[in-house]
Amino acid sequence: MLNGQVEVTDEIRKIAAEIKSAGKKEIIALRRLLFAKVKQMDLDEEDELRIRWRRTATEILRDGYVYKHKGCSDMCVAYIALARARGLDAKYERLYWPEKKAVHAVIEAPLGVNATSLICSQNSWKRTQDSR
Repeated sequence: MLNGQVEVTDEIRKIAAEIKSAGKKEIIALRRLLFAKVKQMDLDEEDELRIRWRRTATEILRDGYVYKHKGCSDMCVAYIALARARGLDAKYERLYWPEKKAVHAVIEAPLGVNATSLICSQNSWKRTQDSR
């Protein structure tokens, strides 16, 4: 992920300002806002390759969609920018599910002292060495 992809623009600030919650609720409210604004769409392979890992958070939110089967990285890019706009820490994590040989991107967000939440994670995912 490139830092330019998660730049906090005026457009990102405006969207993030829609959240009225604070603390732990703010983290979940950002997730809900993101899923309300960005839909997962079926795209052909050419369209998927054209957009995935190429758009900024602003472009992802403006476009309003990600690729349904591999859009987790784009959702993370958008979430990090929204979190930064609110002054929140959010860390990109790559998880690996050995049994399925699958990779998944999630956000690690602090929930308080020694507590974190992996947003969108499930099943038997394990952190990879290139998590940030």
